[in-house]
Amino acid sequence: MKTKSFKILFAAIVLFFLQGCRGDNTPDELSGNYFVRHEGELMNHQPNKKEIFGRVIKYDYNSNFIIALQHPDYKDYVSMIAFNLRDDIKKYPQNSEKDIETTELLADSILKHNPL
Repeated sequence: MKTKSFKILFAAIVLFFLQGCRGDNTPDELSGNYFVRHEGELMNHQPNKKEIFGRVIKYDYNSNFIIALQHPDYKDYVSMIAFNLRDDIKKYPQNSEKDIETTELLADSILKHNPL
């Protein structure tokens, strides 16, 4: 009887620890085809939909809205804005190192002087 109880207890403990090792990497599904990855990124399943930048710390949602508290990463924002500025093919046809440096300086200036 003790051996059977011990085996059941041992199996329960092993299952408990295996459950913890599983590593739940499935994203949390939100409304509007958005989801939150556990790295703190809020993304959209549909191509060409904007992601919400910055590391999401907390969020809540319903069928109409998503409210997210973010911790922005300044370097990521500079890179994102610089990348969007280089979409102007007439102004930056080469997408050279000089173009990248110029647009990153411009993006940095935009962020530093934006009143909003």
